[in-house]
Amino acid sequence: MVKLRIRLTLLMLVVLVVSGCSSGDSNESPNEMKTLTLWYWNRALDENLIQSVQKQFPNIRINAQKIGGDFKSKLKTTLAAGTGGPDIIAMNDWVAEMFPNSDRFYDLYELGAKEIEPDFLDWKWQLGVAPDGKMIALPIDTGPTALFYRADLFQQAGLPSEPDEVHAAMVTWEDYFAAGKL
Repeated sequence: MVKLRIRLTLLMLVVLVVSGCSSGDSNESPNEMKTLTLWYWNRALDENLIQSVQKQFPNIRINAQKIGGDFKSKLKTTLAAGTGGPDIIAMNDWVAEMFPNSDRFYDLYELGAKEIEPDFLDWKWQLGVAPDGKMIALPIDTGPTALFYRADLFQQAGLPSEPDEVHAAMVTWEDYFAAGKL
């Protein structure tokens, strides 16, 4: 389910960006190949996902570039220079740091993002909306959380220790906090 949501989000992002990149030239062939450059960091996106986007949109080539080193600094430097930037950028929870440069991004609301807004958690959606109301980023996920525990310590504390039991006992954050007080 998570992979499907990521896939749909990336596909929608490509559709939004491509529609925003359209020149509006009536002589432009609908079958003309377009190349979009994507910047992301190692393990931010699955390479199979990128390939599936290219299969879904055969007239679009994704020039996916893994940016090493300090990804955020390179992005900020590129924005300051005003040239050499990609068409699509993977961002993380630091997206708000890009708000002062919101004029350098497409307003995804103008490209149809409102149509998919109901598919997202409101708090996550709002992370990509700049103070001026311009939407510069679509969420990819909600940052899934995992619990790693030592079964012997859970047993000592009187907590369930088998994975299915732990899962059933700790459904909400309140459940986690209550278990931590034992």
